[in-house]
Amino acid sequence: DDDDDDDDDCVEIDWKGTLEEFSQPTVTDEGWRSWLWQTCTEVGFYQTCMESCPYASFYHMVDMDLEICAVAYNITNVPDNVQATADHYGDLNIAGGSRIISVNGDVDPWSTLAIQESPKQTLPVLMVEGASHHFWTHKIQHTDSREVMQAREIIALTVMFWLGNTPGDGILMVDTDDAHAAMLEKVKPVDDAVMTNQQDDEVLQASRQLLRGGGV
Repeated sequence: DDDDDDDDDCVEIDWKGTLEEFSQPTVTDEGWRSWLWQTCTEVGFYQTCMESCPYASFYHMVDMDLEICAVAYNITNVPDNVQATADHYGDLNIAGGSRIISVNGDVDPWSTLAIQESPKQTLPVLMVEGASHHFWTHKIQHTDSREVMQAREIIALTVMFWLGNTPGDGILMVDTDDAHAAMLEKVKPVDDAVMTNQQDDEVLQASRQLLRGGGV
């Protein structure tokens, strides 16, 4: 009946009820429990609103996130877990790695936690103008900005180079699902799967050309 429909539209705002919901060992399409578990065991990444918050100061404090970890997963050593993750992966100091592309949108608040300057050519950085949080991973829409479409191409080209492929002739700026698929079909394998520094530099040059609005 109508009352049941109204109940389905309700959102639980009671904190105790929220903790009980997160404590249920069930799988949902949203994947909230798995992500929250990862924040407790590895990364933190809590969106707090403390004294300097420009919106609603002290509305969401880190103690609330730590309470979720304790109640839902019986995890109470979150700071130690986050530090262990930083120590293992090098935090923002990943200069010892290679072939990692760091992509961020310049209107994404998470970008302040990301690598924004490339330490070397095999660790390229791409800042997508006007893009929000991982916008280029969303389903392709005709309303996508040119910058987002370019970012998708740059990521695809970069990964293909690193996997031992090189772009074929006629790969241009693309606007549709079919064109993106056609672009990937045109990448041609190279004989040597181990990329050289020259080849790594070639993909960066191609990426820069795409950013300037040209084709490859």
